[in-house]
Amino acid sequence: MVAVGAIVQNTKTKKILLIQRSLSLSFRPGVWEYPIGRMKQFEELEDALHRELKEEIGLKTFIIVKPINVFHFFRGERTAKNEVVGVVYLIKTETETITLSEEHDTYKWLTLQELKTCTLEDWVYKDLMLYINTQNM
Repeated sequence: MVAVGAIVQNTKTKKILLIQRSLSLSFRPGVWEYPIGRMKQFEELEDALHRELKEEIGLKTFIIVKPINVFHFFRGERTAKNEVVGVVYLIKTETETITLSEEHDTYKWLTLQELKTCTLEDWVYKDLMLYINTQNM
């Protein structure tokens, strides 16, 4: 599987969006993450990014700044059907109000300082730290 994700920064507040996976999901319920999802077959990376952001958070207007990271993990057991490789992008938007899909329960916008103190899964924290480090250059 190939996936795309986005670290979403608000251009006005400079805050970063985190969304919480629904507690009713079987895979990683309650986990705070950035928007991420699997690509469809024959879909281009940026087309998948636009589709996923619209589906997961209702975001239609944004600028793709740059790729932040390439990731690899297994969605459960280490089998070919559970293997995921993907690209995380930095995007910027003026939109502050988010419309969540049924996959997520809530969202929050956080400052860089707040992100550094959050308890997050390693893969989310790693990508956010990569983003933060690019901001300090």
